[in-house]
Amino acid sequence: LRVGHAFLGEYYSLFVPTEDRSCPCGEPVQTREHVITSCLAFDNNRNVLCTASKDLILLGTE
Repeated sequence: LRVGHAFLGEYYSLFVPTEDRSCPCGEPVQTREHVITSCLAFDNNRNVLCTASKDLILLGTE
Protein backbone atom coordinates (compact mmCIF):
# COMPACT_ATOMS: atom_id res chain seq x y z
CA LEU A 1 0.00 0.00 0.00
CA ARG A 2 2.79 2.46 0.78
CA VAL A 3 4.07 2.48 -2.81
CA GLY A 4 0.58 2.86 -4.25
CA HIS A 5 0.31 -0.64 -5.67
CA ALA A 6 -2.63 -2.59 -4.33
CA PHE A 7 -5.62 -4.28 -5.86
CA LEU A 8 -7.95 -1.52 -4.78
CA GLY A 9 -10.61 -0.08 -7.05
CA GLU A 10 -8.67 3.01 -8.16
CA TYR A 11 -5.40 1.21 -8.98
CA TYR A 12 -6.90 -2.03 -10.31
CA SER A 13 -9.17 -0.17 -12.74
CA LEU A 14 -6.03 1.14 -14.51
CA PHE A 15 -5.33 -2.41 -15.67
CA VAL A 16 -8.89 -3.67 -15.95
CA PRO A 17 -10.95 -0.66 -17.09
CA THR A 18 -14.22 -2.53 -16.63
CA GLU A 19 -13.43 -3.13 -12.95
CA ASP A 20 -15.69 -1.35 -10.49
CA ARG A 21 -13.75 1.42 -8.70
CA SER A 22 -16.13 1.66 -5.76
CA CYS A 23 -15.42 0.45 -2.25
CA PRO A 24 -17.56 -2.25 -0.60
CA CYS A 25 -18.42 0.30 2.12
CA GLY A 26 -20.21 2.47 -0.47
CA GLU A 27 -17.50 5.08 -1.16
CA PRO A 28 -17.58 5.85 -4.92
CA VAL A 29 -13.81 5.33 -5.40
CA GLN A 30 -11.76 2.90 -3.33
CA THR A 31 -8.39 4.65 -2.89
CA ARG A 32 -5.52 3.57 -0.68
CA GLU A 33 -5.94 6.71 1.44
CA HIS A 34 -9.63 5.89 1.96
CA VAL A 35 -8.88 2.28 2.96
CA ILE A 36 -6.09 3.28 5.35
CA THR A 37 -7.71 6.31 6.97
CA SER A 38 -11.49 6.08 6.93
CA CYS A 39 -13.03 2.95 5.41
CA LEU A 40 -15.43 1.29 7.83
CA ALA A 41 -14.82 -2.09 6.16
CA PHE A 42 -11.17 -1.95 7.33
CA ASP A 43 -11.78 -0.34 10.72
CA ASN A 44 -10.63 -3.39 12.71
CA ASN A 45 -7.44 -3.74 10.67
CA ARG A 46 -6.66 -0.05 11.09
CA ASN A 47 -7.13 -0.33 14.87
CA VAL A 48 -4.69 -3.26 15.02
CA LEU A 49 -2.05 -1.26 13.12
CA CYS A 50 -2.53 1.85 15.23
CA THR A 51 -2.37 -0.16 18.45
CA ALA A 52 0.87 -1.82 17.32
CA SER A 53 2.56 1.52 16.72
CA LYS A 54 1.19 4.95 17.54
CA ASP A 55 3.84 6.53 15.27
CA LEU A 56 3.17 4.29 12.27
CA ILE A 57 3.24 6.27 9.02
CA LEU A 58 0.90 4.40 6.68
CA LEU A 59 0.87 6.70 3.65
CA GLY A 60 4.61 7.08 3.11
CA THR A 61 7.18 9.51 4.41
CA GLU A 62 6.46 12.66 6.37
